[in-house]
Amino acid sequence: MMNDEVNETESRLCRSIMRCSSTRLSPPASGLRRAFTLLEIILALAILAAGIAILGEAVRAGYRNAADAQQITLAELHASSKMAEITSGIQSPAPVQGAPLEVDPAWLYSIELAPLELEGVAAVRVTVYANLPAAQQPASFSLVRWIPDPGFEIPEPVEEEPPAEDSSSASAGGDAR
Repeated sequence: MMNDEVNETESRLCRSIMRCSSTRLSPPASGLRRAFTLLEIILALAILAAGIAILGEAVRAGYRNAADAQQITLAELHASSKMAEITSGIQSPAPVQGAPLEVDPAWLYSIELAPLELEGVAAVRVTVYANLPAAQQPASFSLVRWIPDPGFEIPEPVEEEPPAEDSSSASAGGDAR
């Protein structure tokens, strides 16, 4: 009896599987295949175009930032060179405004000399900037160093006379060791 029940359950299960599989594998009643709709294709193309536009903008911003970094680095190099000329004595630290660099006339430099509270020391500021209109936001770099003040003169030491010895203090006293 148990065998009959198992056989009957198996046959019911097989029939239900056959029904389910036959309905899933059969083509639609109209005979057409399932495909992408025009709306899905347009949506996919719009997403692709937006992704390409965003990537293009990121690449453009990267190039712009790289060019700005290159200009700032060049300004820093020119400022360091001009400061080295001043500290080594090749050029005086006299104030200058908007003078072209000898090595690259496309760059201008300014020198400012400011005395500090500390006597005999001055702050030298060298600013280098590209010779471009302000609307183009030219790169610039400033460098400040403290140097001995070129206008400061060291005062001559005043020689002091030794104090006159008092005769009473020398005889009154005892042993000086």
